[in-house]
Amino acid sequence: MDQQILCKSCKALVAVQENSYICPHCDYHFRVPALARAQMTFDAGSVRPLNISALLSHEKVQSIFPNYIEDLDSARKKSGLGSAIFAGEARLAGMRLCFAIMDFDFIGGSFGHLEGLVLEKITRRSIRKSLPLVVFTASGGARMQDGIASLQAMRTASANSILMRRKGIPLFVVMTNPTSGGITASVASLGNIIIAEKGAFVGFAGPSVIRDTIGEEIDPFIQSAEGALTCGKVDMVLHRRNLPAALKNLLYVYTFSKRYHLPARNQLRRENLSNLRRRKADFLGDRLPRRNEFFSQHKTSLDLLKFIRSQSHIHSSQIANSVFSSLFELHGDRVSCDDKALFTGVGFIGQLPFFVVYFNKGKNWDENLEYNFSMANAGGYRKILRILSEAEFCNIPLVCFVDTPGAFPGARAEQENSAGIIAELTGRIGNARVPVFTFVTGQGGSGGAIALASEKNLYMLDFSFFSVISPEGCHSILRHRSNSTQDYAEFLELDPLRLEAKGFSQGTIFSHAKDLADYLENGCDAYSLQIASLLLARKVVKNRIF
Repeated sequence: MDQQILCKSCKALVAVQENSYICPHCDYHFRVPALARAQMTFDAGSVRPLNISALLSHEKVQSIFPNYIEDLDSARKKSGLGSAIFAGEARLAGMRLCFAIMDFDFIGGSFGHLEGLVLEKITRRSIRKSLPLVVFTASGGARMQDGIASLQAMRTASANSILMRRKGIPLFVVMTNPTSGGITASVASLGNIIIAEKGAFVGFAGPSVIRDTIGEEIDPFIQSAEGALTCGKVDMVLHRRNLPAALKNLLYVYTFSKRYHLPARNQLRRENLSNLRRRKADFLGDRLPRRNEFFSQHKTSLDLLKFIRSQSHIHSSQIANSVFSSLFELHGDRVSCDDKALFTGVGFIGQLPFFVVYFNKGKNWDENLEYNFSMANAGGYRKILRILSEAEFCNIPLVCFVDTPGAFPGARAEQENSAGIIAELTGRIGNARVPVFTFVTGQGGSGGAIALASEKNLYMLDFSFFSVISPEGCHSILRHRSNSTQDYAEFLELDPLRLEAKGFSQGTIFSHAKDLADYLENGCDAYSLQIASLLLARKVVKNRIF
């Protein structure tokens, strides 16, 4: 018989099992027992629990906390588990994985000595079998009753998480309610991808601990899943029902380079590469006459610059969403923020995954304020560094769409060392272990843009520019001279064809536009087709995947 529980939010009586432990009236998410979580998430009949009988038989409880042994016995009888972690192997959408699920009903999901051994055992199995590990956290932190042994377990969990990354084994963390204390300060914060379940408490110290130790009342939002997203600590916040689909996509992406299906590869070669030469001739053959005809409407380079900066010009987001059949976003820099000037995530062309970066551009004043006028802060460039690391981890190319006037200047840039992070990113892009493709779709402003500029695979749209400084900035510095801003627009040689001739870019992609109306109506589709063809041509070569 399905268990009925009173909803803490709307006070309705809910049959939790048939509703995935979600209130159908107010969407409140109940805590989920570990066994039920496994049944809800993984393929039916695929769960194979980890045998921890040897660990239990050698367990020696040395705690002198009163009633601790009785509490352990009670928790085991109530949950049907030997420890606060239920671990094992399973399949999701047919893909094999290891898992570890914490059960909050087992002494608050606290992480003790035995839990550390269970997590270590499943982590080692994950490494030995080269299987991704999915960890669902639900814990109040380190188990006080186990004393220093619980801290040692934290240390081991963190070390094993780093070992997994070094071995190239993906770790996915799902933070459920609550995730705090020693768990947040160890395995929960070390996943390749970190997902927080909607409404979950996600924090370091609990509100009562903060209040009693330093006398501070903390805003509840800061210690929520949604607050963690804003602070850049998690990649996404998802409704419980959306978790299996998200994990399926992540498993596919992170295991793609190790298992690529031959039929899909042949299909891509047949459908996408047979016409590549013809398409390339199409967009390179008559490029100068078409472009010169368009240029006749714009008398100067400064006029062209104003058009590129205008709302009429195609946005990077439009092109990215046209190139890729689907996109999902990965948020945050894992330090302090989620810079909204930038989108970072994963996109697909057919079955081929790519990591994707593009600059957001607003359609109105409010959106431009939200996106900081496409000028990224230090956190934004840290976010790109993290995505580049994940691309290298997965051996999957990174695709960057650049349209920014430059990095955000000012006091914040100095305090957060934007220059240092840009320097690091520029060097990392130049020495990336995977192909990096850069498409300049609008403004290529100085160091904020060059940080994403691939040396080997840089392409510019016919209506874009790249410059060491804006003409206005140049005029400001050289104001003592008689030249105008318009003069400096010409002197800087911003034009993509000139930059291609100088060897800065590998090519210019053309929209075929005869006039402005034609550009606005068909430009995005023309760009997208050519960009997709270039990506497929470089990624699928002689039946091999980069």
